[in-house]
Amino acid sequence: MKQQKLSGWILVIFIVFLLPALSLAQTQTTGIKFETGLNWEQVKAKAKAENKYIFIDCYATWCGPCKIMDAEVFPKKEVGEYFNAHFINVKVQIDRTVQDAAAVKAWYNDAKQLETTYEIHAFPSYLFFSSDGNAVHYVVGARDTKTFISRAKDALDPDKQYYSMMAHWSEHTTDSAYLYRAMNVAHDNYNERAAKVIGDAYLKNLKDPFSIDNLVAIRKTISSSNDPGFQIFVSNEEKINAIMKNPAATFFVIAPIIYSEDIKPQVLKTGIETNWKKLEGIVKVRYPKLAIWKATSIDSAFFSYFLASAEQAEDKEIGKIIGGVYLKYCNGTLTKSEIQLIVNCVTSSQDQGFQWLVKNRLKANKTIGKNYVETILSRVVVNEEVAPLFSNTSDPINYNALLTSLRRKFQYLDTTLRGAIDAKFMGQTISEIGDMTKQKSLSVTDWDSIVKKLAVRFPGYDYQFPLLVFQMNYYARKEKWPECERLTFLLLQKYGNKISPPLLNHLGWYFIFLHASDVNVIEETSKWMRLALIQYPKESAYVDTYANLLYKIGHVSEAIQWENRAIEMVSSSDPDKFISQFQNTLIKMKKGEPTWSQIN
Repeated sequence: MKQQKLSGWILVIFIVFLLPALSLAQTQTTGIKFETGLNWEQVKAKAKAENKYIFIDCYATWCGPCKIMDAEVFPKKEVGEYFNAHFINVKVQIDRTVQDAAAVKAWYNDAKQLETTYEIHAFPSYLFFSSDGNAVHYVVGARDTKTFISRAKDALDPDKQYYSMMAHWSEHTTDSAYLYRAMNVAHDNYNERAAKVIGDAYLKNLKDPFSIDNLVAIRKTISSSNDPGFQIFVSNEEKINAIMKNPAATFFVIAPIIYSEDIKPQVLKTGIETNWKKLEGIVKVRYPKLAIWKATSIDSAFFSYFLASAEQAEDKEIGKIIGGVYLKYCNGTLTKSEIQLIVNCVTSSQDQGFQWLVKNRLKANKTIGKNYVETILSRVVVNEEVAPLFSNTSDPINYNALLTSLRRKFQYLDTTLRGAIDAKFMGQTISEIGDMTKQKSLSVTDWDSIVKKLAVRFPGYDYQFPLLVFQMNYYARKEKWPECERLTFLLLQKYGNKISPPLLNHLGWYFIFLHASDVNVIEETSKWMRLALIQYPKESAYVDTYANLLYKIGHVSEAIQWENRAIEMVSSSDPDKFISQFQNTLIKMKKGEPTWSQIN
């Protein structure tokens, strides 16, 4: 089955080069049905005639989350059933490219009007209109299936519609429940200005702030030390900590404010020469009632709060300075979160954090996981030592010489360094193959010519793996599934042990289970899926894929056993996740019907 997440560099490669083809294959039979060939006036006319609302997916061609929604959410059966029943659905491309089709160009003016009128600055953005074309609701950002449907349902509820609430919240200034909903709707859609104003009105109506729900809501209203909510937290620290069952709950809320108003301005002025003892005194004088000062002085705890605030604000340079001071006070065995703080302030091999991790890598790995530190350090090394080499696409890059040189220079990294280098070469190779296929002087099917160019460009590197991955995507776009089947078989035979389980599951599901017919290929894929289950025994999506592969080659009883196991796994962990699909698959297996004819 199609799993929900990929990780690390495989995710990047998979999204960029494989997801468009997989999305195409999946959306043919299920999911949201987007209108084509209609202009805005015709869309409104159709919505009025069918008494439906209008859903517009505002996307950009460069937007990664947009592609994920196209591949992971829009094609889902339950999403399609809800949206097709309640909305006229339209996709609108907001950016413009030289490759735009005529249908996209026909919407240029309307797309610009939507972008300007509704201030669309983030993607994906979703607009909802009533049947007569009035904007009622807005949602921004990629969402999981359940949340996406829930947000769409809000578009049909006047008490939850974004634009309706933003226009009329001032008519409900004595209704704390309404203000609470309006504040959350504004906050969820990154309208912090409205969330702040509505939040202040909400606080005026709040008789008892001291409940978990109300305290969580108050936190959303805080952006400066002058805010009423900030004063509530500062003046009731111990009481709030007890309610939240966290001795630092209050300080986690006010630390970002202290950071932005007191710490950051001083560090910007004085940099690494900051007098931290003096600064600590200033902060304690300004907030003398904070009980946390009783246990916190100039030590790692003091700096950890502000280092976290710097990272949250994405102030990398200030984070480096605070992180360097933080390291001076790190004593004994650190927790996972403390090690993560150090990791987050490492961007180069010259950083103090890099040197600290080198020195303490064995101790840190015992806390956070095997080879974790080496993996982080390897990424930094590759970004500094390898990435710049690819800037000139004509110079040969000798893989073996580079690997030997870096291993000699960074002996303590060993195998993790090779993995990071391989990942970089993998991504770069696929990118350059794509560029080669676009050259007018080179036929896109002239793979021999491409191979010769790769041999000159990357001497010593096994470029066959990325080449196979690219070719699979190339033929998937053309829906030449026999070629995808053949290439997947080659990939498994030669590089099966290099394919990550998440990528293997996708290949096994889309290219083999849904489209392959050769029993030998399906058998080979099922063997590798079985090995993936050894690494990920609790991943129900992998179990489902394995069961379906077994079923397709005639191992019915064994397939039923594995599908039952998949159902048991989701029933015990997340009753809503895949359960209906797994159950439908099991029914078809027991009836002897093809399961691949009903797969989403």
